[in-house]
Amino acid sequence: MNRKNLFLSGLALLVLAAAIALLLVTTSRHEVCYTITDLGALRLRDCEINDKGQVAGTIYLQRQQKQAFIWDATGGMRILEGLVGANDINNRGEVLAVESYGPQELPTPVSRGPVPPSVRGARHGAADPSETETPPAKFLLLLASGERKEIACPGWEKAFPVRLNDRAETLWKWFEMDRNRGRIHSILLDSLGAVIASEQTLGRRMSIEDLNNSGHWVGMASGEALLFDGRQTVPIGRPEGTERVRPITMNDRGQVLVNSSAGGTSPGIRSSIWSPSGGRSELERPWNMVVDARRVNDSGLVVGSGARHNLGTWLEIWGIKWDWAYALADRLGRERRRVALLWKGGKLYDLNDLIPKDSGWENLSSARDINDRGQIVGEGMKGGEAHAFLLTPVAGAENN
Repeated sequence: MNRKNLFLSGLALLVLAAAIALLLVTTSRHEVCYTITDLGALRLRDCEINDKGQVAGTIYLQRQQKQAFIWDATGGMRILEGLVGANDINNRGEVLAVESYGPQELPTPVSRGPVPPSVRGARHGAADPSETETPPAKFLLLLASGERKEIACPGWEKAFPVRLNDRAETLWKWFEMDRNRGRIHSILLDSLGAVIASEQTLGRRMSIEDLNNSGHWVGMASGEALLFDGRQTVPIGRPEGTERVRPITMNDRGQVLVNSSAGGTSPGIRSSIWSPSGGRSELERPWNMVVDARRVNDSGLVVGSGARHNLGTWLEIWGIKWDWAYALADRLGRERRRVALLWKGGKLYDLNDLIPKDSGWENLSSARDINDRGQIVGEGMKGGEAHAFLLTPVAGAENN
């Protein structure tokens, strides 16, 4: 072995030892900032929370069958019989629900808006192959009175409703092949079903990603992120040093949660909050963690999830190819544990460190949504089973 190889081997050992030490030692500070409510042993597909603390969503049953539910502090958990999905709930207590997805193949859940499995950003599950006959797609608006009102997107049979605001405006999305490439289409309808915004009205290819309670929306057009503020479209722009940017969601103040990446071989996604005034605040991203920021409330609090790199991941990032190093990493490394996250003022907190230690929960793995009261809904593990949770801020706590 020549000196160069000997030096590289020694350096790799030192780096590996340092990585082991950093991964095995935690220095988190524990402060109780939230009470936690167990919503039940549920396998969540997705869920949303409104400012009243009502939670609506979809759970997986046996054989990947789906069921809609709604939860509130007064009535507890209620299964919405005959409905296979609840995509959103507004502050009036109205629920955007699914009676049938229809015969077409549907994508898997990741984020907002239905797109095919090969496209990121999907939130709908694939059709059950065991079903021999599938009824046509049927979508409902469940009013607070209990009345069920059927809604549709005339002329776009493949469209699915994914967002509902307090003005009963709905965002619909669908997927089509265009010149051997998949494209996501979107359309925004008012409470009467009339078109507010579409590719035809805007005169350009456009994908609307989210809307707020003022009717403002964010989207993508020709690779550019845009905000429509009720009067005009405003370019969001890219953070310095990045090549691609995509808006994820927005709040009622017009602030937009944005993901950006450097492109090429540069790893990692950077998340930031863009404000209409032109300001931008970066969200902390630990060097040893992959993070997924999902929602932002009117106070600028952001929730999501993240997973720390295990040792094997770091070896790949560093470009180390020695088999013995991966064998050692497999013996010493820990599994990537997913954790629920909160950003306040751009600073990152593990939500597991903000609940009582004797709560009985083994791990909070994902924060799905946050309302303007600071309540957070998500999922985790309790008693070895997947459970849904609701976190409520403790008055006077530092991180609320």
